Amino acid sequence: MMLYIFLILLAITTIVCVFIIDRQSLKLRRTNQVLAKEIAEHVAVSDAYMRIKGRTDLPIAQKDQESIPRLKTMDDEDLFKFLCVVIASEGLFLKPTFSLKDLEKRFLVSEERLIKAFYHGSRFGSFAAFIDECRLYESIKMLTSHPEIPLDEVAKQSGYANTGVFKEKFFDRYRLTPEEFLFLYRPADKYLPSA
Repeated sequence: MMLYIFLILLAITTIVCVFIIDRQSLKLRRTNQVLAKEIAEHVAVSDAYMRIKGRTDLPIAQKDQESIPRLKTMDDEDLFKFLCVVIASEGLFLKPTFSLKDLEKRFLVSEERLIKAFYHGSRFGSFAAFIDECRLYESIKMLTSHPEIPLDEVAKQSGYANTGVFKEKFFDRYRLTPEEFLFLYRPADKYLPSA
């Protein structure tokens, strides 16, 4: 008799636990879907903003040599803005080997000065964090506009030397893997066979 009661209680407890876990899983899935859509919307809005801001922000000199004297007198924030426009408009962040040394050679500004501009002049805190943000931004644009592109190609076209680093950076930033983002972002009807 006791064994029978114990088994019934165990079965009821198991059913309740499964129900609770299922509800939490559903809630988490919905939250992640909202998050994926918000990430995509943020990228779309940021993209539009950057196009508008790129027209009114610090102009890029036709010849880099013309801008060198100005760069040396800019404060950290203005120097960062200038570099941001150059890096974004020319797609420099898409080169996996792009570094501070490239900017140092091009604009004849010391590496220390560039580090200060990225640290004090921006919300990113470092050159590497800024470049990662640009690359992740580009990857989200590609994942939302061309979800059929394989992840290794997305990583490569976003400026990452390998897919593992891309996935790690993506997860660190968004708390979703690129695969989870794609699954949550894509409308369900894309998976339905055409009639």
